[in-house]
Amino acid sequence: MKKGYINCNIWQNQATAFATSDEYIIKVGTNQEIEELLCNEGAEIVDLKGMFVVPGFVDSHMHLAELGMYLSNVVLDDCHSNEEVITKVKEKLASIKAGEWIIGRGYNEESFPDHQKPTRKMLDEISTEVPIALTRACGHVLSANTAALNAAGITEHTKVEGGNIDYANGFVEENALNNIHNAYPQPDVEKIKEYIHIGASYANQFGITTVGSDDFLAVAHDYKPVLRAFESLAFKQDMTVRVNEQCEFNNPKEFSKFLDDGYTFDVGDDYFRIGPLKLITDGSLGARTAYMKNAYADDPTTKGIASLEEDVIETYVRLANQFNMPTIAHAIGDAALDNV
Repeated sequence: MKKGYINCNIWQNQATAFATSDEYIIKVGTNQEIEELLCNEGAEIVDLKGMFVVPGFVDSHMHLAELGMYLSNVVLDDCHSNEEVITKVKEKLASIKAGEWIIGRGYNEESFPDHQKPTRKMLDEISTEVPIALTRACGHVLSANTAALNAAGITEHTKVEGGNIDYANGFVEENALNNIHNAYPQPDVEKIKEYIHIGASYANQFGITTVGSDDFLAVAHDYKPVLRAFESLAFKQDMTVRVNEQCEFNNPKEFSKFLDDGYTFDVGDDYFRIGPLKLITDGSLGARTAYMKNAYADDPTTKGIASLEEDVIETYVRLANQFNMPTIAHAIGDAALDNV
């Protein structure tokens, strides 16, 4: 289906009109040129009345499916205190079904009057039976109640390489997050597709039409259902955002199997394409988990966390190089940068 758009201000005043055919722009020019092009096509002409028009935006650092998952649960980014966090969680508790978790994300204790993260004690006062897991805005630490810790098999003695657990307060950081995530009720392919649609719709509201997105481990502990969900939507052309997947894995062995299955760089189509290998080598400054050479000025007890050691990083990169696959790395702290 063809359409014409006239009387608009295209970027840098290059033109005043353009024509589309389905999802493609087929011509940019003057009002007269577009009207003449479409005059015998029976096409709809839309008067944009001087509106400013730019191409769709590209967000190169996104977690599209995870965005959809969290928008489907408890959104905490507008909370300015632990009291507001607790109120939102209690509202969700009223509608929770048997076997479900309360999952939230977005709080930032730096904007709270007491500068304190929600603690296990606070969340236990909401429920000791329903698992509650609330992830900080950065995504590198979460607060859990006792029910969530128990469901994940976490005790005061649990140790996780590349992660940290403060059992007393219910704080779970970096690689230890996987213990919690793997205990979540795992979504099937249809539910993951729903998350992708929700995330894409939200991105579209801001003019985003293409993303570089790290999704494989964001909503499930296995990348395969996430991959199947994207492939299914792409095959049906049922996507409003083009996705270049930044491929993250639980371990090098899993990555090797992925490569052996034929999923190498640039495999895919216009809607979903395999992009680079993604490595998460440390955490965030806000969570004090970015891996630093020196201790944090406001927390001298820690230098952060190395999520991946240098030898593991090298194993990943050598595998990627064998298949001509680029590597991108999350590395915020100076020590993490040295490892990369």
